[in-house]
Amino acid sequence: LRGLPRTMELSEYELQRLAHIQRNHEMLVRLGLAEPHFEKETRGESQVKRTRTRKPIVAPETLRRSARMKGERPQYTSEKIDQFGEELDRECETTGKRRKTNVDSDDTDGEIARREIDESTAAFLREARAALLAFCTVEEGEAPESAGAWKEEATRRWGAQAGAGEGASERQWE
Repeated sequence: LRGLPRTMELSEYELQRLAHIQRNHEMLVRLGLAEPHFEKETRGESQVKRTRTRKPIVAPETLRRSARMKGERPQYTSEKIDQFGEELDRECETTGKRRKTNVDSDDTDGEIARREIDESTAAFLREARAALLAFCTVEEGEAPESAGAWKEEATRRWGAQAGAGEGASERQWE
């Protein structure tokens, strides 16, 4: 508790901390370790820090540098820009035609695939309709057989608005 003003009151934690520090110091004195066995070396003139001379960084030649940074003058050619542009236009036209022919062959394959999908979907819907007809009966116990009978059944079940809307006259009720 040396070095602290007596007027200042210490908390319980601070008192406990100082007691630990004092006990540890006493243990070090008993073991003979209180004083460090080496002394700090003082820097003299013999230990002057050497400064490294930095080597200039040589840029590798593999890196791309602009001609302006290298100090080179631009090299102009006698090539006409118009001719170069016409060649590019011709290339674009020929590649565009190739693409169109490939798209045409894909369209026929796509149409065939769409037809197959439509046919399989229609077949599925026919089978589903046949299966549902077994459960779909009128009050008398039998399924309607004509489009008019189906329309009457729909009106009876869901009201006058059943089947109304766009294309109502063209709708198949079976």
